Amino acid sequence: MTAKTDGVYDRTPLIAGNWKMHMDHFQAVSLVQKLSWTLADHDHDFGRVQVAIFPPFTDLRSVQTLIMADKLDLTYGGQDVSQYDSGAYTGDISGDFLRKLGCTYVLVGHSERRTLHAESDKTVNAKLQAAVRHELTPILCVGEGLETRTAGEHIDFTMHQLRAALKGLSAEEVANLVVAYEPVWAIGTGEVAGPGDAQEMSAALRQEIATLYDSETANATRVLYGGSVKADNVATIMRERDIDGVLVGGASLDDEQFASIVRFEHHLLTDYTTKTGKYPLNFELVLQIILVIVSVSLVFAILLHKGRGGGMSDMFGGGVTSGLSSSGVAERNLNRLTVTLALLWGGIIVALGLMSRFSGDF
Repeated sequence: MTAKTDGVYDRTPLIAGNWKMHMDHFQAVSLVQKLSWTLADHDHDFGRVQVAIFPPFTDLRSVQTLIMADKLDLTYGGQDVSQYDSGAYTGDISGDFLRKLGCTYVLVGHSERRTLHAESDKTVNAKLQAAVRHELTPILCVGEGLETRTAGEHIDFTMHQLRAALKGLSAEEVANLVVAYEPVWAIGTGEVAGPGDAQEMSAALRQEIATLYDSETANATRVLYGGSVKADNVATIMRERDIDGVLVGGASLDDEQFASIVRFEHHLLTDYTTKTGKYPLNFELVLQIILVIVSVSLVFAILLHKGRGGGMSDMFGGGVTSGLSSSGVAERNLNRLTVTLALLWGGIIVALGLMSRFSGDF
């Protein structure tokens, strides 16, 4: 999972739902409504974790109308785009059409397009450039099959796909796109792709972008994982440092399950608590609680100095007027306590400031 600065993710996590060839436009409207209601019930912060859906082309206008009318924070996109802007290309969908339908994203090079429609790396590159031309954010899909995986050539194969797809794109354009790793070898084969597999490839993809461009571009590019993601495994996937989100298939057709995936941060906490039997220690919260206690104690100590501390002064050897005037020991103890509390208060303030500035993860 990407790092945070001041409690905000350095790269905004993206949870994307690819509906594939499911849902007519009536069903699409119903699903979007249910999903938005479910997320609203959980007070989901769309600015913190972005949510995108990818309905079939015939649903896009209905989805656009609903999202605009109800002012929903969901984003959406097309499942494919033509490499051509217009012309005699029966069945193709221009990026210009998608943009005018309000699409933010478009899938490019999905494994099903590569295998079932024989899309080559050259075609994927042309479609990627078309998406950029029409100001759509491409989600570039890459990934290897079982034979390649078994041969141990999965890294080289997938990096080749990446290099071919990005040919001709500038660093700025690459920084704004999204890369999704699909372990094709684990889809419908009985094999299982674990979080370690996802992290290995995600890290390799980011390193390859750094090699092709620079580290700044690599650190800005979001990398998703797209292998049979469900509510019960999203936490372990999102815990990996180079994974910035997930591309969800079948689970995105169920509003409750997809909403649960979107709320992966809740799963991270629940998963930790279930395994350890305790809540993760939040150092910032602990310091804030201590700061409140120290602040109240410091106020009482100051009031005691001024002779307005009431019965609290009994702890230092007597009443406010008699005890403090008759007991030099009590007064010295109070002075030491006040200085100690003041120093502790200042130290906590500095610590909280440094934690907020440099980590955001405490």
